[in-house]
Amino acid sequence: MQHIAIYCRVSTKKQDTRSQEADLKRWIEAYAVDTPVKFYRDKYTGKTMDRPVWNRLESAMSSGNVSKVVVWRLDRLGRTVAGLAALFETLQERKIGLESEASH
Repeated sequence: MQHIAIYCRVSTKKQDTRSQEADLKRWIEAYAVDTPVKFYRDKYTGKTMDRPVWNRLESAMSSGNVSKVVVWRLDRLGRTVAGLAALFETLQERKIGLESEASH
């Protein structure tokens, strides 16, 4: 069964994702009424797309298990234009939606 992937990322192990999660939980309450949701939390730099938790999410997307990726802000996905452009293309090819909570 497909789920909505909630992706949170901070750049260092000293930071936490609580501030992102509060807003994302409000998004879930408003928009993910009957759809399963799974949180993916990374504590890793955005300079690379090779991140431990992102790699698990990527695997779930490749398997067809993700219907949508929701992030707090788009910069949580990554910091490089090349990485983001490739990601957007991949999401489009797989027909996976992308939403930023900050856009609501």
